[in-house]
Amino acid sequence: MVMVDACGLAGIGVVLGVGGATLAAKWLAATLYGVSGRESLVYVVAVLILGAAALAASYGPARRASRADPMEALRAE
Repeated sequence: MVMVDACGLAGIGVVLGVGGATLAAKWLAATLYGVSGRESLVYVVAVLILGAAALAASYGPARRASRADPMEALRAE
C-alpha cells in the first residue's frame, strides 16, 4: 500500500514534469548543449531515473510498514 501510494505520487509528478518539459521544449533546446528540446531519449532516461529514485525512496517505509503487527496498529488507533 505504501509503494502504491508513493508510485502514484511519483507518476503524477512525472506526467506533470514531462508535460511541462514539452511545453518548454524551445527553451530547453537553447539550454541543452547538443540535444534538441524534443529528443525522446532524454525524456525516457529522466523518467527512468526518477522512477528508480521514487522506488528506492519508498522501499524503506514500505518494508517498515510490512513488519508492523496489524493488531498492535489497530489498538494504537
